[in-house]
Amino acid sequence: MSNPFETPTAAPAAILGGGDFDLSQSFREGWDAMSRNLGIWLVMLLVAGLASFVSVIACLLPALLVIPVVTWGTTRFTLDALDGQAELGTVFSGFNRVGEVWAPVFTAGLLFLLAMLPGFAVAFAFQFGPLMLPNQDDAGVQLLVLGSTLAGSLFNRVWDVLLLSRLSPAMYLVIDKQMPALDAFNESWRLTSTCWGKSIVFTLAVMFVPFVGLLACCVGIIPAAVLVSAAQASTYRQLVGHSRT
Repeated sequence: MSNPFETPTAAPAAILGGGDFDLSQSFREGWDAMSRNLGIWLVMLLVAGLASFVSVIACLLPALLVIPVVTWGTTRFTLDALDGQAELGTVFSGFNRVGEVWAPVFTAGLLFLLAMLPGFAVAFAFQFGPLMLPNQDDAGVQLLVLGSTLAGSLFNRVWDVLLLSRLSPAMYLVIDKQMPALDAFNESWRLTSTCWGKSIVFTLAVMFVPFVGLLACCVGIIPAAVLVSAAQASTYRQLVGHSRT
């Protein structure tokens, strides 16, 4: 009898993606999906957020179980919203198949964290390394500490942008195509290999949009986050050759 919690080892059929996307189409489809489903989307975010929060408050173990399954549901909801089929129950639909859903999503999340570690490590070293120097009251040393901290923070941000520009489709591949996590990362890298520059621009854009929402007296931050999620889903669909238009 097979272990229901075991990560699937058989990769699905090769994805015949064009490996390209249209930036304006991503945000246009994202805007359309947000406009059609904003009400239910806000409710979904509230419900999913509460479920994740309660699991964290309860204990670390429930959080490790609940959050990957809720992540599966919210991602599936986003793809459905793009198709005009958003339903609130989708958020918890993964709990009907926990053994099939949990391991790939958890593994993909862990791989994301591991991939981001070099950026964190460099930022940490640049920020705290100079603090070991003597004469911390010296103006030159303080200037060195400040410059080193800024350089480490900049490296971390650049690392994140470069990484996300190549690996953002990976979680969608895990959830939408039932790919094992490592295969999804490899496929994501392949899909973005011919449009890396455009992927970097898109990554910077999805980081900037929530900032604009934050400036709008903070009330725009949630719609901005919804728009970003929908635009990312549209980009994924285009990359794998299943665009709506």
